[in-house]
Amino acid sequence: MPTVSLPDRPSPFTFGIIVELIFLCGTFITGLVIAGAVGVTQARWNGKCILSMGVTCTMGTDLKWHYSFTSDGGLCHFCLNFQIACVLTSFVFAIYRILVLCYRKYNIAILRLVTAGIFTVYALLVLAEAAIITIGLNAFCDGLMNSCGVSFGKTCPQYQTWIDWIYDDGSSFYSTTLVAEVAAWISFVFWVALAVWSFVLFLKARRANRQMVLPPSSLTTPAAAAAPSTVTNKPV
Repeated sequence: MPTVSLPDRPSPFTFGIIVELIFLCGTFITGLVIAGAVGVTQARWNGKCILSMGVTCTMGTDLKWHYSFTSDGGLCHFCLNFQIACVLTSFVFAIYRILVLCYRKYNIAILRLVTAGIFTVYALLVLAEAAIITIGLNAFCDGLMNSCGVSFGKTCPQYQTWIDWIYDDGSSFYSTTLVAEVAAWISFVFWVALAVWSFVLFLKARRANRQMVLPPSSLTTPAAAAAPSTVTNKPV
């Protein structure tokens, strides 16, 4: 029975697509994590956005500190909707690259340059989103710890269980938002890697196409060009 020998290593074409699929899986998973964390936090705060939340602390008649929170959901809506777009974009591009890998068709070189531009735009937007989440969480923690005018010796994560939450559920606001923050920075790395990798593959495909369309005369070696030609004299 004849045996089928498999190649020891994948071809550069296959390797390039596999690496791209790994990056797309990274953007897909981190997008789900960010959207889930931001959405869950906003839902527990009854639609308020922790990334742009104002904190007010007052002394109640029961001689206890009471916190009130005001916010619109603009920044959270941006983060949530943008990550949904990231997830869908990653899924569509992954399906397209899988089709190219399986059928060895539809691998358009100029499309690489277009996708590199798209991935660059997404990387910049994810960078802005990661900065928004980081700055928003730090600002909320500062407001939470300084709004009463006295220091209780608590860190921001400790406020999750120290405050008696009545109208809003902030029992995990820090840990959940921290997950979104870390995932956002990881997502930024994946999008940058996608942009760079797409540009590299575009240059490689362009170089390969140039070699394929070179005329036969350009492939003549210098030695062959320098060799004298042999002329045979025939009688008239």
